Amino acid sequence: MLGTTLDAKAYLDRLRVELARVDAAAVERWADFVFDVWTRGSTLYLIGNGGSAAAASHLSVDLGKGTVAADNLRDESHRRLRVVSLTDNVPWITATSRSSSSS
Repeated sequence: MLGTTLDAKAYLDRLRVELARVDAAAVERWADFVFDVWTRGSTLYLIGNGGSAAAASHLSVDLGKGTVAADNLRDESHRRLRVVSLTDNVPWITATSRSSSSS
């Protein structure tokens, strides 16, 4: 909403509207999927394009760090969720795009 200014009440009202649109069942399915990835010791791969690339990068950091208790961050014996944002590998992305270019 460029050019729009919201006071605190208007912002909170808008936030309530947007949160009501969230499909709780879809969030639960996503959480179950991520937990299954962690349980199997697999890797979760995230990718996005444009602003979604930034969101994928940010989410990979949040999941990688936020799924371990703060007291255990330096303790390698605690298994972490392995998560990779494919958008964080700029050399690979640019090499691939150049290789597949027809120009």
